[in-house]
Amino acid sequence: MVIKFGSFSELEKDIRYVRDRVFVAEQGWSAGEVYDAADSSCIQLVAYRDETPVGVARCVFDEDWHIGRVGVLKEFRGLHIGVEIMRAMIEHISALGGGEILLHSQLERQGFYEALGFSVCGETYLQGKIEHVPMRYNIVCQNDKITIRKMEDCTADYSLMSNWLSNPVILEYYGGRDNPINLQKAIEKYRPRICGDSYVIPCIIEYDKTAVGYIQYYKEDVEPLVRESLGGREYQNPYGLDLFIGELDYWNKGVGTAVVKLIVDYLLQNSIADIIFIDPQTWNKRAIRCYEKCGFKPIAVLEKRELHEGEYKDNLIMAVTAVS
Repeated sequence: MVIKFGSFSELEKDIRYVRDRVFVAEQGWSAGEVYDAADSSCIQLVAYRDETPVGVARCVFDEDWHIGRVGVLKEFRGLHIGVEIMRAMIEHISALGGGEILLHSQLERQGFYEALGFSVCGETYLQGKIEHVPMRYNIVCQNDKITIRKMEDCTADYSLMSNWLSNPVILEYYGGRDNPINLQKAIEKYRPRICGDSYVIPCIIEYDKTAVGYIQYYKEDVEPLVRESLGGREYQNPYGLDLFIGELDYWNKGVGTAVVKLIVDYLLQNSIADIIFIDPQTWNKRAIRCYEKCGFKPIAVLEKRELHEGEYKDNLIMAVTAVS
């Protein structure tokens, strides 16, 4: 299969070939509903098999990315063409700098988009005669084993956090054993982050589709001593990371190292960050070794910076850049 991106004027003949059959003839939309003024400003996609146009989609950036007009000719369904179209569109958006990706799915197609990493983010509504539901793409980055997805505003994800952060073995390293978090506290702490009311982007780590931990990333304010230790060099997009593996069965198996490498590559290769900081407490030698394996180098020690189990602890500030 061949996929082409272009403008509406460049691909109009082939776009009309697919849309007229899928949306007008098959689903009963009018031409005025299928074609609109937004087409001229959208990035259009057409998929071909043996030079025949068989699928289409479009996307446009308006504060967030919006994907729409996804359709595959009836006789070519069941061949995973829709999956390939969506993956190609997501990769294209990532190459353009990424960002939030939204779409409005026909209700009967909700499961298709969920399998691709989208989740429902609003109420079902009627458009024309067809029920639709708004959805958001939750996957930040992934490889064959690990997926880092955005945390969702749902009981399941809040329960993960409360289960992990009420375990004293986890709390010894993250948060403190004197600061356990129950379900209500998890909702109060993480809902603002999930809903975009915080600069922190909270994510769940999955290994082979099993939730195993938490990671967050955020635009960082570089502290004066750290800036001085960097030799005064200015960075335009400094980011910070925090994480833990919450499932003890996945400790000491290299999962944490693999997760850090994955998110670091994502942030640096997509030019989201030009330097990434992480700040383990100086006594946490295991974490420091993990970060060193991922390319982080020590920058400075900030004394008595973090309150942990009733005592202010020193933090080792470590950093990695694209040229580290």
